[in-house]
Amino acid sequence: MDKSALISEVKKRRDELVQLTQALVRIKTENPPCDMTEIAGFAEAYFRDAGIPVQRYEPVTGRISLIATLQGKGPRKLAFNGHLDVVPAGNLSTWRVDPYGGEIIDGELWGRGSADMKSKIAAAMVLARILKEKDMPLPGSWTVMLVPDEETGGEDGTKWLVEQNLVQADAVIVGEGAGRHYGVANKGSLGVDLKLTGRSAHAARPFEGDNAVERLAALLPRFRELESWEPDLPAEVREIIELSRPFHEENAKKRNVPVDLYLWSLGHTTVNVGTFRGGTKRNVVADTAVAELDLRYPPGVTGGEVRAQVEKLLQGLKADGLTMEVAFDFEPFYQDVKAEIVQISINALRELGICAEPYPVFKGSFNDCRHLQRGGIPSVVLGHDGSGGHVPNERFNVEEIVQTACLYAAVAFDFLGKGAER
Repeated sequence: MDKSALISEVKKRRDELVQLTQALVRIKTENPPCDMTEIAGFAEAYFRDAGIPVQRYEPVTGRISLIATLQGKGPRKLAFNGHLDVVPAGNLSTWRVDPYGGEIIDGELWGRGSADMKSKIAAAMVLARILKEKDMPLPGSWTVMLVPDEETGGEDGTKWLVEQNLVQADAVIVGEGAGRHYGVANKGSLGVDLKLTGRSAHAARPFEGDNAVERLAALLPRFRELESWEPDLPAEVREIIELSRPFHEENAKKRNVPVDLYLWSLGHTTVNVGTFRGGTKRNVVADTAVAELDLRYPPGVTGGEVRAQVEKLLQGLKADGLTMEVAFDFEPFYQDVKAEIVQISINALRELGICAEPYPVFKGSFNDCRHLQRGGIPSVVLGHDGSGGHVPNERFNVEEIVQTACLYAAVAFDFLGKGAER
């Protein structure tokens, strides 16, 4: 089977692609609580029914990963990485439809996880089924790797698989959103918890106490000073920021935000106070207050450097009773655009008519590419974005499910075929 015949076969599977995406969306996989038992069982049965060997791993109860592999005759190995978990649907009154109904309205498949990222998972699974039914026309191996916990850091999914040397691949396609382009960079995230200890008193005599809520609330704006730090970024990171300008221009136009803010944020640490809590009761002076901060930092910067900036700021504040703890450190991701998997992806985007001039996408959000990077495995983000990821009324264009499957088929054919040429 040549590449055009493979892509033609993918297009014939439109109904199967849509129905599989609907079935995946209809299985509720919110994280938390991150129990993938039902959906992992469904996907495992899909692979076994197709005669595709699949391995199941469960390092923590409910956090199940699947690795399904079609072994090819050649030495090359390409994998797809997709996360089964989704963020909670939230307030159901803000949804136009049942978030787990998988309805199709005006050519779009609606539901939590439709865009992020069960449509892409369906594309990879159906491609595997086609390759099996056609007796594996590719010269190398195609692996579908499904993981349980990307939305909360991927510690028991992709990271664990890499650490256990279970990711056997020369390169990986990660099915996050890159629109009509390709993703090669993401910011890191340092989770910082600030705690201020004061002294309680009766609300009738607040002067006897030390109100931790008031003091910490007054200090929080000072943490914006972290955004003024000018890190010494590598030239290639600065180049990617500028090359991703068209992507951020589209976002800026949609949201009526200056594009320069997007580009500035990619090269600097940004600060978000995500939660704030303190005190025990209305009529008691609060003796404790806690703020949880999310500090996003660019490739070329380490979490240790960001932490040092926080500690320097804390020293300057000289606030009695104020302490800091690091909750997590998710390092940034950067993939050289000259990497073979990236160049093959660019060519496939052009050949399929998805985009005449694809450009690299650099996002402030994090994904599992960083775990693959730590394992020395090149990766690229490929797949349409859809609409409403992480917010109500998430949806994904039906035709783009088919287009994504065609893209994965083309990249797999070309990447694995390179091995046969050697």
